[in-house]
Amino acid sequence: MAPVVALSIAYLPLITRVVRSAALRERRLPYVSALHLLGAPTARIWLRHLLPNLLPLVLVQATIGFGYALLDVAAISFLGLGSRPPDPNGD
Repeated sequence: MAPVVALSIAYLPLITRVVRSAALRERRLPYVSALHLLGAPTARIWLRHLLPNLLPLVLVQATIGFGYALLDVAAISFLGLGSRPPDPNGD
């Protein structure tokens, strides 16, 4: 369990950086400015318009990161730093 948590923490900045850059790009689009001019609250713009547009990117990044994390966990186990053989979960 510890290698999985460590790898999750290690991959978090990569996914965060990609999502942040996409959110900043999306925020500058004309429809967001139009929503602000119409008086829509910022929370509603984020929840109703920006997050649905960012969700596919998050899913793709998480899927790719999951594959790399599996390879990293296998490498850590190969080096003898993963879970011990009788306990497959490492708890």
